[in-house]
Amino acid sequence: MNNSIHLVHYSVFEPKLNSEQIIGITSLMHDYNFPNNPNQSINIPIIARESDFENLETPCKKVIKMSKTNYIDNFFKDGSIQLGSFKYYQKFDNPEIGDKTEGWFVLVGENENQTIISVVSGGFNNYMLCCFDGDPDQNIINRFEYDDYFEINDLDGFTKAISNTLNATNYKRSKCFYALSKIMVGKVNPNFNPNIISADMIHLINNSKYFLKTSNFNHQVEYRFLWTIPSDIDDKKIIKCPEAIKFCKRK
Repeated sequence: MNNSIHLVHYSVFEPKLNSEQIIGITSLMHDYNFPNNPNQSINIPIIARESDFENLETPCKKVIKMSKTNYIDNFFKDGSIQLGSFKYYQKFDNPEIGDKTEGWFVLVGENENQTIISVVSGGFNNYMLCCFDGDPDQNIINRFEYDDYFEINDLDGFTKAISNTLNATNYKRSKCFYALSKIMVGKVNPNFNPNIISADMIHLINNSKYFLKTSNFNHQVEYRFLWTIPSDIDDKKIIKCPEAIKFCKRK
């Protein structure tokens, strides 16, 4: 098993810090600059909390996978579908497809005894499929330089079919949550020992952190699927999963 975790910064503070204190500390400890909200008419929080992700497994509308027609033809022919990884999407210069911050977080774990703040990257052992939560939007399709789409109409069936093909150890799906930063706050076990520096720092916050996006991407209204495997992934992967076809329909 090879799961890399990169710990950039780690500090322990008094318990019950408020949002302003967390933001101030984070700004000082890692020269963190908060991006501007590109759509000022939308109220977007500065930081995210684990509670923000409750009930996000249920999409608002349809779950649409945008792509190019020839790739969609191949999927409905033999189940061929491309899955990405955090490192794969870090490489893209296209501002719609690429995201240099995938797999990078500021995690704030709270309990009655302390507040633990960790700047960390990880989760590189996840395959990912990025979709759109909503009716097809030609403007969004064009921005991705795609020309077609299909709908995933049985989310559970589709997720499990892909999981079986990958022999995944875990899977999760959710709408993405958008904030001005990738700071996420959650509860940490009271028995967590802050004196032991280990790969467990990535678990200060639950797996919802992998669905946190900065607000410059909020127009994408992303619905994301993740499948966890034992080892890190450096690139994309094309699999054949004919079992998944029956859970989807063409436009």
